[in-house]
Amino acid sequence: MSVDPNWTRWIAASLDQHFKESLADSGLTLFVEGQLRRTDHCEDYAELRYTGPRINELSRNYWQIDVDLDVLVVSKSKNTSIFGPEVDVGKVLAAFTEDIPVFKYGNGPDDDPNVQLGCLLLNRDDGEILVNNFGYPQDQVRLRQASVEACYRMNLTT
Repeated sequence: MSVDPNWTRWIAASLDQHFKESLADSGLTLFVEGQLRRTDHCEDYAELRYTGPRINELSRNYWQIDVDLDVLVVSKSKNTSIFGPEVDVGKVLAAFTEDIPVFKYGNGPDDDPNVQLGCLLLNRDDGEILVNNFGYPQDQVRLRQASVEACYRMNLTT
């Protein structure tokens, strides 16, 4: 069997669903990279970005799929607490769970949101969730940015 052309859509939709559910009660608005959006009304927001999937057939019909996740956290200065951005980063960090289930989300003929394809597991090869603080990218704008990054892996047998 070859690579299923639906895998990339199911992974992307599952990541979107996972992070939106994880951040739903946090007060932090989540956008997905490439999504049309307006941030004028948002004091703080996050943007889900990912690279991959990288797909490797390790042996006949046994697949290793890696996805690098990156959530950019943007906090506008409110002059109420110098730790406001760290609060938002903590909310996003908590969404980087040990595993992220991948369901057959979508509206194609092979899609069924009740069927789980597999599970993306936090990759222990590199073993870390990394937080990068970028500070203020422009002096004239009171806007702090940080990112939370990690690599996830899913193995599939077809």
